Amino acid sequence: YDVFEKYISYYVLGGNTMLFTPVFTPALDIEEGKYRPTTQLLKIRKDGNKYTFDFSRVKEYIEFASARGVLYFEFSHLFTQWGAKHCPKIVDDNGTMLFGWDSDSYTAPYKKFLCQYFRALKKFATKNALIILKITATPMATAKATAMEPVDL
Repeated sequence: YDVFEKYISYYVLGGNTMLFTPVFTPALDIEEGKYRPTTQLLKIRKDGNKYTFDFSRVKEYIEFASARGVLYFEFSHLFTQWGAKHCPKIVDDNGTMLFGWDSDSYTAPYKKFLCQYFRALKKFATKNALIILKITATPMATAKATAMEPVDL
């Protein structure tokens, strides 16, 4: 956190008030099918079709940044750019890939995951007085139909 603290200090001094929060590893500005190094803060355990979520690292990150002047937190996108066709890189506690480019965002397994995640996120947000919403980056005009698929959760 030493380097991060210096970064945030300069960031806030520059008048910035919102910080990206890598709940999941972002699938932004990266070639389709490629992955960034894992930066996921959310701990996830999977047991059959049931997921449990541990937000302790997310909370630590928010508290650390809040104490240094950050006021708002943007959470990771839930879908890839360019039409929301695929899932971001999401791993479990052991680093095993649960979802990624090979997972279509509109499939039943991902929808079930998201429903469980949203319930856990709502509890976390309520307990910590946060308002959070980020679905995906703005889709291209030609991909609007696919981008609307996730809305059917």
